[in-house]
Amino acid sequence: MALGLILSSSDFVYNGNVTAQANFTGSNITGWPSGSAVLNSALANPISNDGSYSRGFIKDSVSNSLSPFASIYVSSSVDGGLYHRTGSNTFSTSKAYSVRAWMRVADFGAATERNSIGIILRGNPNNASSNGFNGSWQWSMGGYNIRLGGTDAYGQEHGIVGLTLGTTLESGLDTGAPAIVTCDGTYAFDTWYRVRTDVIPLGGAGDTINVYTSSAGDVPSGQETWDLVGTTFIDAAANSNVYMTNRNDMGMGWCIQCGATTTSVVGGGSYIDQFEILVEDI
Repeated sequence: MALGLILSSSDFVYNGNVTAQANFTGSNITGWPSGSAVLNSALANPISNDGSYSRGFIKDSVSNSLSPFASIYVSSSVDGGLYHRTGSNTFSTSKAYSVRAWMRVADFGAATERNSIGIILRGNPNNASSNGFNGSWQWSMGGYNIRLGGTDAYGQEHGIVGLTLGTTLESGLDTGAPAIVTCDGTYAFDTWYRVRTDVIPLGGAGDTINVYTSSAGDVPSGQETWDLVGTTFIDAAANSNVYMTNRNDMGMGWCIQCGATTTSVVGGGSYIDQFEILVEDI
């Protein structure tokens, strides 16, 4: 198992042009494309065991009330394309992947979209549109997506924060896709969560997707206590439009949506830290 893959800014593909409506795009996020380095000590309920800085994605203070969205993927140049399907390579059915990150979102009391951040597995950065799951951008790229956010999977609950696992068609539409899984546990705004998502192939028959959170608190990577909070199986035959191993331009990374009323202040927006990818032969 490869643990703690060291990635630099140049190892990622930044996609902030996901819609024709300019004010939804990554350019309306402060510090885009890589976000802003934010001192953990400047945040309420900080983490201290994963470095001094986290990566913050905060809506700028000048664009209108729309909610910018962006996605960030591990480049096809990393490990020979092991984490990004492009050209003739495919995602191996004999390798299990595990993606892990600290994630948190702020609550700014918007009546519409809230802040959210999500892990992407086999998503398509060029497919994002507001057609997926009633305008919930996080689910509209196809593939497997795990989101921590201030709305439910359908973008309809605005007073809560939850962790949800979605599997969607490559077109970004939920019609015909397996049901969204609402993960167990209670989640709050302005709080860090260590989240892990594993994709375990069953040969070419499908994928088991497991979602975990750590109950160990503020500990370094590798010392987590993982608790299973959600699981689903994607059947390669029954869910062929969701089971994606060989579609063009499919990758792994994370995605961000900034709430409509977020302003450019430390503490507002969506945050990620200690993003890791592990892979193991099975």
